[in-house]
Amino acid sequence: MNGDQNLDLVSANYGASSLSVSLGNGLGNFGPPTGSPAGGQVYAVEVADLNGDGDMDAVVTIPAAGQVFILQGNGLGGFGGAIPYPCGADPIGLLLHDVSGDGAIDIIVANRGANTVSVLRGNGNGGFTAPEAFPVGAAPYVVALGDFNKDGVVDLVTANNGDSTVSVLIGNP
Repeated sequence: MNGDQNLDLVSANYGASSLSVSLGNGLGNFGPPTGSPAGGQVYAVEVADLNGDGDMDAVVTIPAAGQVFILQGNGLGGFGGAIPYPCGADPIGLLLHDVSGDGAIDIIVANRGANTVSVLRGNGNGGFTAPEAFPVGAAPYVVALGDFNKDGVVDLVTANNGDSTVSVLIGNP
């Protein structure tokens, strides 16, 4: 998170509505956590360089808001203000991956309250499209990726807590 090539720890603090970063020293130890406001009670967090500036950014799900928030990394182990993007009711599960195949990171969200998975397509400069929602089983909780039909295109799978099913969405090349 601070560019020193040591792995750092980023955690979601649901009760504190924040993210914490603990900088690693490269020897398996981490410094004390420093917090950054996240815009609401954070359920999940993923990090990637979303805008191509070389600094790691964070994406968080805020279930009560029905939104994901992007926090741009400052290169020092902290984040700037939270930028909201609507995604669907009660977003829980979160992944960052280029599912559209255009070279830009996309946001994939399991929306527990909407029984959908939303994909927000990245533009490579830190911006994202409006969510495209795909129906899945009841109360999707977790989303994962894999090439389940071996066609070279990433597919999505959800674990649906509301009806104890799994949904597979086959990727479209």
